[in-house]
Amino acid sequence: MLNISLFSIQDLLFFSFVIATIIGTIIGFSLLYRKSDKLSRQFFVSFFKRRFLHLLFSFIVLFFVIFSSLLFLQYREKQARDPLKIVSSTEFVKVKSASLKELQSQGYGSWDSVGLLLIDLRSKDQFNLEHIKGSGQFEFAKVSKDLGFVKGVDVVLIVSKNNIQKAKDLAQSLKNNRIENGNFESQTEKIYLISDGYEGLKSANLELEKGGWD
Repeated sequence: MLNISLFSIQDLLFFSFVIATIIGTIIGFSLLYRKSDKLSRQFFVSFFKRRFLHLLFSFIVLFFVIFSSLLFLQYREKQARDPLKIVSSTEFVKVKSASLKELQSQGYGSWDSVGLLLIDLRSKDQFNLEHIKGSGQFEFAKVSKDLGFVKGVDVVLIVSKNNIQKAKDLAQSLKNNRIENGNFESQTEKIYLISDGYEGLKSANLELEKGGWD
């Protein structure tokens, strides 16, 4: 797939203009040299004069369609490479159902082999009272300082709904650290932030448990 992100906006504009010009030229010459009495050269010149504004408008529309398509491809390419994924609990459970099932079966200690690290950023009291089975409790400051990139492991940040913005800042910080310290383009590991928080995951029928880490 063409890596659209390698091109600047000016490049995209130029390519769009060139493509629109080529298509317009092909259409024009096909009409000019078409073997038909009704579409002689004289008729084409007359037609062009009368329909100039229509043709110009068509080229402008074509230009913007091509340009918009290129921008959309660039956006999709960028989104696909972005390691930070802010998703609902429903989306997350759907995407990582197999890994979640394995992690909850084997417990928190299997996060590296399963490839999924559930980080519960709520307080210790909240965690001990109840948490998602297979998750571990961490402080915001410790995660921000000590959590590094582990190949093959997706990281999931779990907070209460009232701490979502704080978690977003942390997730962005982790993403920036990856960009600065590793080959960002080749990394497929994700940083997930659950947008509806612990409450959303709890309602997604995941196994819960009480007490400290298993």
